[in-house]
Amino acid sequence: MKKLKWLWLIIIIYAGCIYSQTINKTITLPVNSGIIAQKNDSMYEGGLYGIGKYIAQGNTYKERKWFSFGVTGIPENATISQVQVIYDMSNTDASKSFKLTQLESNLGNYQQLWNNIGNGNAHHTGLVYGDQNFYSN
Repeated sequence: MKKLKWLWLIIIIYAGCIYSQTINKTITLPVNSGIIAQKNDSMYEGGLYGIGKYIAQGNTYKERKWFSFGVTGIPENATISQVQVIYDMSNTDASKSFKLTQLESNLGNYQQLWNNIGNGNAHHTGLVYGDQNFYSN
């Protein structure tokens, strides 16, 4: 019986060596996004444009945008060696800039989302509108 256990262990190890493999591939992840507007520095609601500041009907609006990426297409046992996000920043006002931050969560009400974006870990700052594409690694 002891020899049989060792035989199964050797077969399992051998099968793992034969069938384990490295697969290099690119996966495009689905993207979700949302817009949060701060109205008159105190009220929070869904936004219209995505990012920036504007005045409408006597109210001052500041907007922030968030993105989340679905990861269900990535196998559970996968090892991720690189992630690249491409932002299209063309056809916008080149006199303005923005920063990219990491959100720990995009859950909550509009005020919580606003605060999460504002307090997120900054990955890139001073990104200028009007550039072609920005590649974030």
